[in-house]
Amino acid sequence: FMHGRFRNKILLSLNALKMKKKLIIMYFGVFFVPMIVILLFLSYKVYITLSSWEITQAEQNLIQVENYVNSVLGNAGELSDRLYVNEVISRIVNTNYLESRYVYEDYINLAFLDDYMKSFKEIKNIRYYVDNQTLLNNSYFIKTTQEMKTMDWYSKAIEFGGKIFWTFKRDEIRAKTYLSLVRSVWDTRTKKLSGVISINLDNDKMISHLLNQQFETLI
Repeated sequence: FMHGRFRNKILLSLNALKMKKKLIIMYFGVFFVPMIVILLFLSYKVYITLSSWEITQAEQNLIQVENYVNSVLGNAGELSDRLYVNEVISRIVNTNYLESRYVYEDYINLAFLDDYMKSFKEIKNIRYYVDNQTLLNNSYFIKTTQEMKTMDWYSKAIEFGGKIFWTFKRDEIRAKTYLSLVRSVWDTRTKKLSGVISINLDNDKMISHLLNQQFETLI
């Protein structure tokens, strides 16, 4: 009798254990596993959607940067064209002055250079390197020296014969390096060299402009 009761308890325990296992299997099969699958699927879809959005934003930002840089470079090129064909500048750089006071008098007629600087905000300064030793150095005109003529940017400007090129160049007055548009200028009548123009861009202002763009970042 005792042996039978003990056997029944064992059978009941086994039946109960089997039921727990069934419930556990049902829990994992009906709830947990489907939930994990759904979460993985949704996470993947969210990842794809956000990645696509982020790539689109990055492409748009790059387009904005490209347009801005092209605009700045184009403005500098336009300014160099104005300086190249300006008759007042051409007359001054090709005139041999007998007295300094005449140079000062003619420099007064160059006030439009200040207006150019105000119009093109990304341009830091304009340097016109001239062979004419009768001129006076100021913030715009610099008399060339033998040392300057040996520099790569000066030699390249002469070699290019008036064509524009870009280079990183150290400015003699500010003692800083700028991204510079450089081109030589030639007298249209005598075909002689008038000088070399260097238009230096304002690196800090350009970088600040780019950093101030509201680029979206996703972590």
